[in-house]
Parts: sequence; C-alpha cells; structure tokens
Amino acid sequence: MICQACGATNFEGVDQCEACGQSLSQEMVPKSSVEAALRRDVIAQLPMRTPLTSSPDAPLGDVLTVLSTNAIGAVVITDDHHRPIGIFSERDALLRLGPDYRDHLSTPISHFMTPDPQSVDKNTPITFAVHQMDVGHYRHLPVVDDEGRVKAVISIRDLLRYLTDRIAEAELSG
Repeated sequence: MICQACGATNFEGVDQCEACGQSLSQEMVPKSSVEAALRRDVIAQLPMRTPLTSSPDAPLGDVLTVLSTNAIGAVVITDDHHRPIGIFSERDALLRLGPDYRDHLSTPISHFMTPDPQSVDKNTPITFAVHQMDVGHYRHLPVVDDEGRVKAVISIRDLLRYLTDRIAEAELSG
C-alpha cells in the first residue's frame, strides 16, 4: 500500500504509514492546487545549496564562526564518508550554550550537536519533508544521496518560498 502523503510503501492492512504517520484508511483528495503540488513535487525541485559540513571533532568555536561568517542556520556534522551523524544549528546554539559558551570554544562540536538528524533524498515528496520538519521541530534537513552522503540542506525558508510560489501560481490561474 502506497502512502498518498509521502509515497512510502506500507504493508497491506496497516492503518498508519510507517514513514510519516499519515492515516492510510481514508483517501486523500487534494483540496487545492497548492496541496496537490505539495504531494506531487519532490525535494529536487527546491533550490539545492551545497551544505557546509564539519567533523565531529571540530571545536565549537570553529563551527560558530562558520555559521556566522556564512550567515547560515546549520552545519551538518559528518563522518569520514560524508554521511550525516549530527547537525548543529542556530537553535542548538541558543538552547545548548549558556552565557559561559566562551569556556567551551575548544570543546568538540559533537558535545553540542543534535545527533542522528533526520534526512531526506532528492526524490522525497515535499509534503513528507514538511511533515518531518513539523513533527520534529526542525528548521533544516540534510538531503542525502543513495549512499547516505549529504549533498544539500533544505531549510524552512526554502519550503516557505516554495509555498509562496505555489500560492501565487494558484491565484494567477484561479
């Protein structure tokens, strides 16, 4: 059984999609062209920015410099094979670093990162990425290739731009 929300394959008879948690017991009919686009379009249709990555051993101070110098919201922490093992975001900085953060500038980023980040691939439906970000309270998702290597990062801003464009298109055609 294919989930209409995320496209994942599920066993016949299950009530909820194992991948996204959407109910499989009712047919999902799009209520608008925007909702239809969310289900149809995939991550590859979003702008793909090269991710900034770091080793888990990199000092906190270096990663903070990367964030601020590049005016980005997250750095993906990768293993030796470029697979994501963590993510350090502006939110992590706010929630995990206190006023004494200067005392930790040489501490490895692995002590402050969010481990095992959720990721998507370029063929993931946009609606599934929106669902993952909402449920997990994420603002960034690594995009990985077939071998699990990080290739890009999408942000909530990318999704908002996508939605703004789809809404504008719907207004022009309707």
